[in-house]
Amino acid sequence: MRLLVSTLSVLASIALMNPRIARAFAPHSVHPTRPAAAAAATHSSAAVTPLGMVSTSPNPPSSSSGITTPAAKYPTARGSESDARKIIATGAGRQFLMAVRIHHILFETRALAEASLHQVRSAATPFQDLASQISACSETREKGGAVGWVTIDEETNPAVNEHLDGIFPKHAREQLILITTKPGDIVMVQSDRGYHLVQVVDVMADVRRMATLKTRSRRGNGDAVARTSKLKGVLSGALTSGDEDTDLTYKLETMGCQMNMADSERMEGQLQNLGIRPILENEEKQGKLPDVVVLNTCSIRDHAEQKVYSYIGPHAKRKREGDDVAIIVAGCVAQQEGENLLRRAPEVDLVMGPQYANRIGDLLEDVSNGNQVVATEASHIMEDSTKPRRQSTVAAWVNIIYGCNERCTFCIVPTTRGVEQSRPVESIVREVTELVEQGYKEVTLLGQNIDAWGRDQSPKSKFSDLLRIIGSIPGLERLRFVTSHPRYMSLGVVDAVAETPAACESFHIPFQSGSNAILAAMGRGHTREKYLHIVDRIRSVCMIHSIVHTHTVSSLSLSLYGRFTYSPPYPLIVPTENTRRCHYSRRDCWFSRRNRRGL
Repeated sequence: MRLLVSTLSVLASIALMNPRIARAFAPHSVHPTRPAAAAAATHSSAAVTPLGMVSTSPNPPSSSSGITTPAAKYPTARGSESDARKIIATGAGRQFLMAVRIHHILFETRALAEASLHQVRSAATPFQDLASQISACSETREKGGAVGWVTIDEETNPAVNEHLDGIFPKHAREQLILITTKPGDIVMVQSDRGYHLVQVVDVMADVRRMATLKTRSRRGNGDAVARTSKLKGVLSGALTSGDEDTDLTYKLETMGCQMNMADSERMEGQLQNLGIRPILENEEKQGKLPDVVVLNTCSIRDHAEQKVYSYIGPHAKRKREGDDVAIIVAGCVAQQEGENLLRRAPEVDLVMGPQYANRIGDLLEDVSNGNQVVATEASHIMEDSTKPRRQSTVAAWVNIIYGCNERCTFCIVPTTRGVEQSRPVESIVREVTELVEQGYKEVTLLGQNIDAWGRDQSPKSKFSDLLRIIGSIPGLERLRFVTSHPRYMSLGVVDAVAETPAACESFHIPFQSGSNAILAAMGRGHTREKYLHIVDRIRSVCMIHSIVHTHTVSSLSLSLYGRFTYSPPYPLIVPTENTRRCHYSRRDCWFSRRNRRGL
């Protein structure tokens, strides 16, 4: 044990000598407190408390003088202490917020509203179903309580929301904006119509204003580096002219995890919606080069930045020689490096973090005008404006939570992916339902820390409830999810998998180390005993015959568990006496059989 601890400590010290890893461990400034609430409407003395309830205090809060403190860019605390509302909905994130899309349920009395809020909190009835059943608003009841988009800035254009006055009055709108603009939140506000339960469904931010623009420098072959004529022609609708010269193609390369693969599908959907098509394999063989090059990067692997610059090199050379090509670097390295990418590779046109994957079309407008664009500011996660281009016709990725609030000492994910933001359950259900209607049989729910889904919402929701809701969608045959964190993996999730016929009995729970001392040094927040307790629960409830670990791990650490058998370089298999039925995919089953022969 002492030898193992000493060895890993030395390796950790060596790793910290790497500047890239050291930056991941560097302390960040503490995020600012939430700005004071603005004044309530003058025609009522009701004010809003931070929890979203209505107060009848005779002294409503005074008007805020505006947002002056910029928001912290990354989470600084761990777990539920990191609030997306404090990090995103203040500073630049709040300043550039344009509108929120909401649903509501109208009640005549506060008691009824509070009782229904409890029912929604317990996930007993979906919000839209409840609105259709009991809402006193005849205008929205048949639409599941859908109010539509509410513009944030009414001072500049007072008439912009007038069409909503009879449904969701101005006083209620003002209360809502002061409480939250985070998708998934459900709060209660009051108006002269009664009491409203309001759900924020989606947001709209001005991503072009949030991005940083740099005017292109003239270098190389005349103004070749600044040329974007083809791209500008497509964005202005030149494809409708039938001119073959405006037939733009793109090539997208993806590095990293399933989240990056899902982000790439969303970016491809945006590009194809603009009229830019993927370059064909036979076209590349004939020497045709793509007009738009997108690299979706991963910063987890060693020498990640060097791989990015190496990939950019040939395309940068094309640009210097006068070729009209747009170079886009997206993903985690883009978020990590930001403007440094432009300094080292000035041929790059767009640097964008993963939070802008479904808004690449908006950012390309500034690129087409000859600018270099850097979009790495913390932002609300917005719902897709276009459909992703799925790589399969059978299985699909569905993001349910973005970011991570953990601060594991070895991990850069919270820095590159940002604070946790859960998608509303209605948005997830709608996407999965559409996939099933299109013929998809299998859905994998994605999240860096998927068990944390719903803990950032108000009221909080449970991932186990979401599994049951998604698993009950008619026509869905297989439901999977990745990745669970042992610290937050609840026994309720295991029970939900066992009780949901569509849920595959497959769990992805990284254990990292078998030593409690090492786990503590890594900041994992759990012990080996906690992990083994989860394993025992899975075995007893789901009768899983084996445990497969597909990551490269240390056999020294594994041996500390005592009960594991490891045969590198293949995945770890833990056989039991239970029946050998398998609910994994064919690939996983192949791994399982391959390893079982070696045991």
